[in-house]
Amino acid sequence: MILHELYESFLQERRFLKNCTAKTIHCYRQAWDGFASFVSDVVSEDQIRPALKSGVVAKMGAGKLKPTSINVYVRAWNSFLGWGYKEDHFKNRIKPIELLKTHQKVVPTLTEAQVQRLIQYKPLRHERRVHAMMCVILDTGLRVGECLRIERRDVDLENFLLTVRHGKGNKERKVPISAIGRKILFRFMSQSNAPAYIFGTRTGTQVLQRNAERDLTALSKTLGFGKVYWHLLRHSFGTLFIRNGGNVADLQRIMGHAAITTTMLYVHNQTEQFVVAHNTLSPLAKAAFR
Repeated sequence: MILHELYESFLQERRFLKNCTAKTIHCYRQAWDGFASFVSDVVSEDQIRPALKSGVVAKMGAGKLKPTSINVYVRAWNSFLGWGYKEDHFKNRIKPIELLKTHQKVVPTLTEAQVQRLIQYKPLRHERRVHAMMCVILDTGLRVGECLRIERRDVDLENFLLTVRHGKGNKERKVPISAIGRKILFRFMSQSNAPAYIFGTRTGTQVLQRNAERDLTALSKTLGFGKVYWHLLRHSFGTLFIRNGGNVADLQRIMGHAAITTTMLYVHNQTEQFVVAHNTLSPLAKAAFR
């Protein structure tokens, strides 16, 4: 068995049959490069998993990569192992490599007071686009790249829907908008001269992401928010959606997550609710009021 040739076949199928993005393919290639020295002597399928585990141990011992970075490689290899069995390249199913434990950080978000301040703010003429983008992402959880690619044909104000045609992995999905979100979009579209992209330039081209980030930084400073980046707005949507009673399955569909484990991050982010619940459910607190 020539493992490198088999891995190349895996990459080709991921690219042409699964329509994986160039970024994903690049990540898979990095996974091969990172473990090539450990699997170079593999001649049978039962040697693959031990070789990969040795690679994980060696990389952890070297201390050059964080566990989160090593896990990116491990996920790529686990995809390859699953593909190999499914496509009959391996006679037996190879057990996936366990992911390394990582520190779970609390994701920063805007506060509800900051969201109110944003909605109530009356933007100046040069601030209209970035203000509308901020509101739309807070209303829908879109990625900034998805937001910048929204065209007029993608906006269905009648049915409160946006169509994301090129989400992560080139997947298409429908995303709901709220009544206030529809109002903000309608008002901005009525004032905008952009012919194609809702948040595009007057000449019809997409706004560069670095320019969108520049405008975001300027408006955030005006609003007194401090350092704000586009993904923080997406995180804020996910966190507040769950806090306000939304369920994880709906949130997964709206945000376009491939795995429910990614969406669960927003459940773990509910520290304020934990504090309130603890104050009423703790045995010590209950005893004090008897």
